[in-house]
Amino acid sequence: MFTAQDVYSTAMSFMDEKSVNGIAIPDSEQLDYRMKAIDLINTSIEEISETINVNISKKYSRRYFPNTIEKVTGFEGAVHEIKDIEYLANNKSTSYYFEVDGDATVRIEIYNPVLESWRTAKTITVEGVNGEYKSFKGILENLPEDGELTRIIFSGEYYYRIGNVALYNKRVKEEVDIPEFKEWIEVEFENKVVSIDSISDLNRKPIGESNYRIEDNQTKVYLHYEYEDTIIINYSGFQNSLVSFDDVIHFDDRWKPILSYYLAAHLLIGDGEDTAQYFVTKYEEAFNKATESVESDIVELDNFWSFTY
Repeated sequence: MFTAQDVYSTAMSFMDEKSVNGIAIPDSEQLDYRMKAIDLINTSIEEISETINVNISKKYSRRYFPNTIEKVTGFEGAVHEIKDIEYLANNKSTSYYFEVDGDATVRIEIYNPVLESWRTAKTITVEGVNGEYKSFKGILENLPEDGELTRIIFSGEYYYRIGNVALYNKRVKEEVDIPEFKEWIEVEFENKVVSIDSISDLNRKPIGESNYRIEDNQTKVYLHYEYEDTIIINYSGFQNSLVSFDDVIHFDDRWKPILSYYLAAHLLIGDGEDTAQYFVTKYEEAFNKATESVESDIVELDNFWSFTY
């Protein structure tokens, strides 16, 4: 792996070596080059991705948050009928998660044994479209020190559904750290997945098959809610478009000079046609050599270069 900055720096080095007087490229020219570079690197990545899939290793950490609600034996839901729906936790909860389909009012209350009364810690008004669940999660703040119990109450005038209700007592710093309460949690990938190759722990040992599921033609991974560990997922995928020079390119290192040849050739159009053609030739040679072992059709390089700058 390497970054867009690595490609740019290598291209600048190539261009310095081929300059007439060997003088480094002036800052004024580099400013113009940097403005063009990301788009050009993205174009070269797209061309290469037509020939190869990127082999990527993703490290993913999962933490288990026990649901402290009583009498919730799984990932169940309920339907509003006449009276309110209430869930109780025997602790002072610090965060929550739930899903609602329809319109409802949700109150989360903490019981104070000194005052022998319930105090509302959070009220959420849900306005939803029937037939579609919306998820809600958040941190409970300014809780009483003497709180012992927590309850979450759902009420509404019309029909609604609720599901996957959880109260947690593990403290988190930010809302994003609160987990969804679902039996299977989908792993998010930074790149488009073509095929999942393997899943292992940090010691490269396979994890138990009951802890994960692979679905949608080997392109999606789900971990069981109660699974807690850091894993390595190896998969084939497509490189995402770059946005900044710090973005990582998930190609092996042999592709860094190839991308740099492409970038150098395009940056020199209009400034040094002979030198630009030199880098075109270097790119074509290196590209074909790199793809010799790839079991797919090699991209035809005739008329490959269309200079628009």
